Amino acid sequence: LGAVLGLVSASKVSDDIAWIGAYNISNGIENDTAAFSNGVLFSATSTAQLNALNTSRYIFLTKQTGYAGTWVNDSHTCTTFASDYAYIENNRVIDKAIRNLRSGYLPSLASPITFNADGTLTDVSVAYFTGIGDQSLDQMVRDAEISAKSVTISTTQNVLSTNKLIV
Repeated sequence: LGAVLGLVSASKVSDDIAWIGAYNISNGIENDTAAFSNGVLFSATSTAQLNALNTSRYIFLTKQTGYAGTWVNDSHTCTTFASDYAYIENNRVIDKAIRNLRSGYLPSLASPITFNADGTLTDVSVAYFTGIGDQSLDQMVRDAEISAKSVTISTTQNVLSTNKLIV
């Protein structure tokens, strides 16, 4: 568990900790023998059992034939395979984007907003807040933590009655 947590902290938010070329957790001595917490060795576990554990979304240590080192099998989380939050890196990217957006929007909290006569947001207001969102995520694109970004603000939301701007 400690090695996996260390792997997560050492990796880029967008990286899969199971990346064979980047995240070997063995130095040749420590973590060199892959085993489960009950003492059963990875090498003594059948392919069917390993597949069942992986399908059940467990994270465990693995070895690769002909390649020195020890890795984790995947970066599963405790949710369904189809969820946006199914993998550690997905959660980390989403969380970082939320933190960046919050930091970007915080100085504008409670600032004046211009509205159209019908109470909807003006194009200028939408462009202003979209620009803040874009700037907040630009560095993640440059760092290849996200492939692309799109900040969307509906002009029809009623900010006057809800006192919330949904981005």
